[in-house]
Amino acid sequence: MAKNRITWLAVLFLGLLLSSCVTLKDPEASLEYTADVVSTLQAEQSIGQTLISHRPGFNGIQLWLRQVTPPSSPEDTLTFKLYHSPQDENPLVTIPVSLSQITHSFPVTISFSPQDDPPEQDYYVELEIPSGSVQVFGRAEDAYSKGSLVVNNSPQDMDAAFRLSYDYGLASMLDDIRKLLRQFWLILPMLIVLWLPGNLVVAKIEKLLTIYGHSLDWGQRTALSVGLSVSLIPLVMLWTTTIGLKWSKVSVIAGAIIMTGFYIWRVVRNNRHSEKPALKIDKIGILLFMVFLFSLAIRLVMTRDLAAPAWVDPVHHSTITRLIVEQGGFPENYAPYVEANTAGYHPGFYSVIASFHWLSNMEIDTAMLLVGQVLNALAVLAAYLFTVTFTGDRQAGLVAALVTGVFSPMPAYYASWGRYTQLTGLLILPVCFFLLVFLLKQVKGHRNPPEEMASTNMKLSSNKKEKAGFFSTIILVACLACGGLAITHYRVVIFLATLLIAYLIAQTIRSLDKEALWVSLPSTLALIGLVVFGSVLITLPWWPTFYLTAIAPKFGFDQPASQPLKIDWGYLTPVFGKQVLILATLGLIWSIIRARWFGLTLALWIGFLFMTANQGIIRFPGAGFVNKTSVEIMLFLPLSVLAGYLVSQLIQIGRKVFPNQLHTLYNLTLFILIGISTFAGAQKLMPILNPITFFIREADKQAIDWVEANIPPNETVLINPFLWNKNAYAGQDGGYWITPNAGVNTLPPPVLYTLGDPEQIYRINQLCQQIIDNGKNPEELNALLKSHNIKYVYIGVRGGVLSPKSIKESALFQSIYEEEGVWIFKTID
Repeated sequence: MAKNRITWLAVLFLGLLLSSCVTLKDPEASLEYTADVVSTLQAEQSIGQTLISHRPGFNGIQLWLRQVTPPSSPEDTLTFKLYHSPQDENPLVTIPVSLSQITHSFPVTISFSPQDDPPEQDYYVELEIPSGSVQVFGRAEDAYSKGSLVVNNSPQDMDAAFRLSYDYGLASMLDDIRKLLRQFWLILPMLIVLWLPGNLVVAKIEKLLTIYGHSLDWGQRTALSVGLSVSLIPLVMLWTTTIGLKWSKVSVIAGAIIMTGFYIWRVVRNNRHSEKPALKIDKIGILLFMVFLFSLAIRLVMTRDLAAPAWVDPVHHSTITRLIVEQGGFPENYAPYVEANTAGYHPGFYSVIASFHWLSNMEIDTAMLLVGQVLNALAVLAAYLFTVTFTGDRQAGLVAALVTGVFSPMPAYYASWGRYTQLTGLLILPVCFFLLVFLLKQVKGHRNPPEEMASTNMKLSSNKKEKAGFFSTIILVACLACGGLAITHYRVVIFLATLLIAYLIAQTIRSLDKEALWVSLPSTLALIGLVVFGSVLITLPWWPTFYLTAIAPKFGFDQPASQPLKIDWGYLTPVFGKQVLILATLGLIWSIIRARWFGLTLALWIGFLFMTANQGIIRFPGAGFVNKTSVEIMLFLPLSVLAGYLVSQLIQIGRKVFPNQLHTLYNLTLFILIGISTFAGAQKLMPILNPITFFIREADKQAIDWVEANIPPNETVLINPFLWNKNAYAGQDGGYWITPNAGVNTLPPPVLYTLGDPEQIYRINQLCQQIIDNGKNPEELNALLKSHNIKYVYIGVRGGVLSPKSIKESALFQSIYEEEGVWIFKTID
């Protein structure tokens, strides 16, 4: 009965979580070009902008304003008014805006009560000021197809920059549920890709683990299944590519049917020979599943307004996935889309997306966005497995899962960058560590199952060959997991290596008075060497190209100049990140007090991670392989372990302090407090994504379909470039998705071009900078394009340095597409 009450309370909190009002940004209703001063607001003057809110519940706007001259009185304020149209007499909203807010904020956020209007509603915002002057930034040409700047009631061929927000409440939640129900069948291909292959392997080793004293619960079993699935898929594709077998939609469906049939047969067989149900899930398992649902719901809401994954990385992720789909396996190079010297760039994640694409028939970008968010939610199970492996405390694992899913800004913020490859690697890392720790414990002589396992009727065979077979099976699975990790994300392999070093050092210190570890040291090193050798052997076809082009150049002593160790706390402190850091610190201290050696392991691990990031601590070969950002954004794993351990210890202490008669009240109070905290964390987490990283709009996707149908694939299309980092340019609007979605080359290309010939990289970078310098000069632009045999120009809804007005007015270009803020031009010969 108590379990049922807890379950229904969890369901209730899920409903509250999703039905609560949260403010989200709407990228489809924005104009974010801010390089021009479109007008200066002065006394006895009004400046406004007509616009359309894509979502219902319009509740705020950001405007790029800057004070030029101060007001005559410090009490003067800017007045913001909201109408349905410029012809309306009575405003819907009138808000005074402090001029100090304008001085200190850029952009200025103006919030108001949600408007009870349907989607695609017309609005008119107007600004007035009694004295002084304020500059209004935007685009000094008509770049917004759904509205225009209005100065003193006169429309202008310009637009103010703005970003709209809306209220996500119960109505929006119900709308999302209806859409999800229409796509509910996608759960099947999702399970087949992300769970089924690994589960078949877990079923093979679970009995062996149980015999050796490692009985798996639902959370561990599922985390292992997911991690092994995303390891096995790229390994299978690696070897089918090597021997010349090609995958297709038909063959993937056939493989899915075979695996599903085998799974059903196994379940039926087990049910016939066992009185116990095949699926066992207890109270902790139910709550963990609810945490997963919480986390998944949050992540789906976070990305509900994205037309495709955000930022730069997903473009080359999708490009490589397109090549896999076209060629039926891993490509030998990235031609014809990118000139690069390697084709070994993180292929693991792309094979997973390709498999899901074949099964679901979803477009690659949409499939990546959906699978990426599911993987993000599955990080809560990885955190659970990681925590239970360290602490042996399932309650601590449950809290760690909740921290990862709701309270920590990472990994939820990964969606703002499209960092799906590192995320996938971090799902595999706890699986590798679990298996390696199990093997290492056997080396130390902990082979006999505990007494409480006697009731399982499983007897450890006295046959040495059978024992060796059990042990070899676990070693093989560990090699598969580590091999899959290697081709999924090489940085996470370094994370795993430093973790093992930290673990062995901590165990050495722990065993100084026992000498057990010293006696087993040769066997320990031999075991690790065997797993490393097996992992390399399993991934052997991938290594030559990857080593020569990615590893060897970084394993020299010529490293960048040392820098002082400086942590970017902005990656760790949003949402309830500060509280997580405090709990983790206290958890570390408490683990030391309680002589729990995992605290020392995690502390050493974090230290080693920052050392590998080469922050001026130690200079050694390969230190440039890991950057500081990649370390900072994965710290949620060790922090969740420590925070989960501390909270679990506090809960246990509370149960001892309170008498048995008050345990029910104590548990209920605890559950309500955690539920309220979860509610608050979700409200802070949902709007965390940075709208600056949202490049593509729905209108761009329609235009890219037109590109695919009307522009030959051997052509190159100029898109809006920007300097992404010191040695790479990327696209700034939806045009950047032309290559992966339409199969037509762009300038700049996907940033994989930085893996190519240095001279080619230099030529592309130089040309991109020239485009940026001449984006408003059609004569120079035309000359540059003709000199490089480029005939087409694409300007997306988001826009950038290229000026659609100047290009359109020039006799050197012809407009061949102009829809909803997207322009495509062709040079005139």
